[in-house]
Amino acid sequence: MSELNNKINILICDDDFADIRIFKTYLKSTNINCSVAEAVDDKSIELLLANKNHYDVIFMDYNIPGKGGMEWLKFINQKNIAPVIILTGRGDEVVAAEAIKNGAFDYIPKDMLSKYELNKTINNCLERWEIKNERDSMIGIAAHEIRNPLATISGYLEILEMFDDIEPEKQLEIHAIIKERTAHLQTLINNLLDYTRIEQGKISLKKTNYDLILFLKEQMSNQKIKAELKKINLVFSSDLEKCEYLFDKNRFEEVTTNLIDNAIKYSPANSSIFIILTKDEKFINIEIKDEGQGIKEAELKFLFKLFSNVKISNKPTGGETSNGIGLAISKKVVQMHDGKISVKSEYGKGTSFIIELPVS
Repeated sequence: MSELNNKINILICDDDFADIRIFKTYLKSTNINCSVAEAVDDKSIELLLANKNHYDVIFMDYNIPGKGGMEWLKFINQKNIAPVIILTGRGDEVVAAEAIKNGAFDYIPKDMLSKYELNKTINNCLERWEIKNERDSMIGIAAHEIRNPLATISGYLEILEMFDDIEPEKQLEIHAIIKERTAHLQTLINNLLDYTRIEQGKISLKKTNYDLILFLKEQMSNQKIKAELKKINLVFSSDLEKCEYLFDKNRFEEVTTNLIDNAIKYSPANSSIFIILTKDEKFINIEIKDEGQGIKEAELKFLFKLFSNVKISNKPTGGETSNGIGLAISKKVVQMHDGKISVKSEYGKGTSFIIELPVS
């Protein structure tokens, strides 16, 4: 779910400057960390949307001059730009119903604006938008990611059927490609099913008491060959000799495998990846730190989202594939352990993923 302590971008479209001031005053009194852009007519709305600025929520006055709020609502909804909340006048139930019918996520009568209404409405809107896009994304990711491997498999099967005189070495090569593409599809489908099951609460944890230090060293060992092929050094460090913890080893292996694997994918040759475990009175912290490309600041908050209309610009250094599902699953698994996962990055200098687990 969306968290209002993360900075969000809000666009308010209203030709009444007094109403905009009132809106911003109420917004400042909430606990919402946000930046606000203003548009007062068609030209300014077009300009802000044409600049490809990202907005988390758009407030639209129904009576804004020009096309009018309803036409802008239809356009924004069609382009899937952001959730829209319509601002109406007193008693405009017909307008509100029309807005909801045309894709508005909610509406607020201007005379009902308050700190409480804005908090509640924005929070609900962001949560519903995330759920909607995650559902839509399941179909989009599946269609996009499955189409290419299926085309490859289908193409090579046709070759095998059409030609009887294919050399044995070539047949083995074709079978290897089909096998690899089939495994890729199976992994993708399993990841999508896992995410759905976790989201629906259909997966329960099977926790056992195990040494986290030993666990992390085992995960490093599993990734050693892959790292060596790219001339990357895996380094573990901790001030502790042992760190017993109650967790689901299989589920947590998905998290650490994904984080270390990503670090390898996006790191250059002759660099190092550091796996660091620290502990204080309240938390155990596991950090996976690389010396790779780093991530642009504007892209950081979209890393753990299954769906985002903002694509991460980084590319794997060895031509590896990545569909972005792993980080979304990792976040869910860590949350199931009552923990948090966060990212710190400096573009061009490297990235750190930090898992924070409660000691108690």
